[in-house]
Parts: sequence; structure tokens; C-alpha cells
Amino acid sequence: MGFYQFKRQQSFNQPTEELWDFISNPKNLKRITPDYMGFDITSNDLPDKMYRGMIIGYKVSPILGIKTTWITEITHVKEGK
Repeated sequence: MGFYQFKRQQSFNQPTEELWDFISNPKNLKRITPDYMGFDITSNDLPDKMYRGMIIGYKVSPILGIKTTWITEITHVKEGK
């Protein structure tokens, strides 16, 4: 099985605290994922803040509408960054 890593950087014209509250909440992942990807979180009882070592399971349809199960581990979190 391969290991893949996705990195991206983006800038926003928003107060850091307000943006951090939104971005750090794993429940908002569905809101920031394009609808065509069919993103659904499968993990239960997610907290309101991401933390290092957190595992998030979800189903997503990145290609041809084929549902696949993905697991994400949060490996780096810097409060407010």
C-alpha cells in the first residue's frame, strides 16, 4: 500500500482567531470539501478541535463517483496557525 501526502497553503483576509476556530474543527471538513466528492465523515463523537494524533475516518468519491474509505491522521497542529 502506498503512502500519499497532500500539502497546500492558502491565504485568507480574516481575523486569525475566527479562521482558526473554523479550520480547527473537524466537523467543518465536509463544509470545505467540494460537493462532487461525496465527502461523509464516518468517525463518531468528534471533538470541536483537532489535535495531534487524531484519526478521522470518512468516505469520499474522488474519481468517477466510486466511494472509498479514507483515514486521516492529524500529525501537526500549531494553535492559531
